[in-house]
Amino acid sequence: MRRSHVLLATAMLCCIPTLMSARAQAPALLSLLDSKTKQIDDAFIKGDPAPIRDLFSPSATITNPEGGFVGPEDLFSLIKSGTLKYTSNQMSDEKLQQFGTVAIFTYLSTDVGTMQGHDISGKSRLTVIWVQQSGQWRIVAAQSTPVIAQGPQ
Repeated sequence: MRRSHVLLATAMLCCIPTLMSARAQAPALLSLLDSKTKQIDDAFIKGDPAPIRDLFSPSATITNPEGGFVGPEDLFSLIKSGTLKYTSNQMSDEKLQQFGTVAIFTYLSTDVGTMQGHDISGKSRLTVIWVQQSGQWRIVAAQSTPVIAQGPQ
């Protein structure tokens, strides 16, 4: 029985440097993805998707608040045409989980904007899946869910 405890303790001690390294990388990655997300928000506000094209995988799937799917090109068309227009976006409550070359980034977004001229202002929770591809972090999936009730956040 003691031998199994010693082996378990040894295995755990061997993993500590790896776990500490992953934790040390998390703040840097959170800062990077936060910055990339702000670039996306700026592109939405300016109505110019060109600067953010390389932040999306061409095969990315984006689930909109109504439950529909759009691809990056569809999203870029909505932004460029002015069909989807934001005048402000504000992020808060950012959280990051990293699994090697995959990162799950969640946050609360407070937006002011319109879709086809209709007001879509409000708060949404977003979950964005980033994957490191060829050394670059790119969005492969995203989900936006409106915050309806003002309960615990």
